[in-house]
Amino acid sequence: MNINADVVLKARKQKSWSQEELAIASGLNLRTIQRIEREASASLQSKKALASALDLDIHDLDYQEIAMRQQWEYRVVETKDRTKLQPERNRNVQHIDDQGGLYLVSQTSRVVVGQWGLEAARMPTDIGLPTLLSVPLLSAMTFALAYSSIVRYVSRGLISHYAKADVRKRLTAASIDGLLVVTLCLVSWIGRAPLYLALGASYLLLRDATGGQSIGKIVVGLVVIDLMTGRAASVSGSVKRNLLLLLPGANIVAIFLEARTIMSDPQGQRLGDRLAHTQVVEGAGARDLVKSFQDWLLSLGDGLGDASGRRRRRVPGRIDRAA
Repeated sequence: MNINADVVLKARKQKSWSQEELAIASGLNLRTIQRIEREASASLQSKKALASALDLDIHDLDYQEIAMRQQWEYRVVETKDRTKLQPERNRNVQHIDDQGGLYLVSQTSRVVVGQWGLEAARMPTDIGLPTLLSVPLLSAMTFALAYSSIVRYVSRGLISHYAKADVRKRLTAASIDGLLVVTLCLVSWIGRAPLYLALGASYLLLRDATGGQSIGKIVVGLVVIDLMTGRAASVSGSVKRNLLLLLPGANIVAIFLEARTIMSDPQGQRLGDRLAHTQVVEGAGARDLVKSFQDWLLSLGDGLGDASGRRRRRVPGRIDRAA
């Protein structure tokens, strides 16, 4: 028979009992207690045992679903627009305080509205694929239409005396950084680990904050500089120039539009550079770092060789004096 599991759960928590303690007090099996609270079904003997253990009248555990269904009728509203259900919801809200809850179920173009006794109020949380795609699609279209106007507007007060960096290097650096971000997103999706998604977004936003160089720029020998100070880009500069790449939908369009602007602009400044007043220029890269390290090792070896030669020249002199 059905049993009011909510009453059982509430009474057990009032006594601060665990399911194991309730099982001991009622003389029932632990799995029986778990099944009763989960499925709201119990035999008459189990119902009596629970009422005795929880100091309740056995009728307190009666399930009220039948009485409530008889009291409130169901209404079927034929509509594809959920906003038209607001009057139905408003009428039903009057009964929530008195009767316990609103139950709303979506069935394609049909929505069933009704009262379900003491069940908790539930609203539809499912979002269709068209709705999910419409937001980034609208963002992409808006960004594509406004891109050229924004680039022309931001370019008015922008002056740079630096030479344009090699376009192939820039595209290679962007590909390396993009591959790293895509890898982190795939790891997040496969392993269901949101932390890797956050790491990918953080890297994309702050990749130029350390010495003006991301991993890709270090590899090819590029650096982002602040045109206002002439120094490497700061954290704020990195955020400003890369923020567009985090906007859903717009970031996909930005990959192509920004690449076109890099190739056509005299200084290679994309929209992100114009917003942050930055420019990508030639700088020290991985090859230069390796060469500098090799030069340091050679100079260290020469220094050690000179010191060893001086010691060898002094040793015979000490031997002659001793003789």
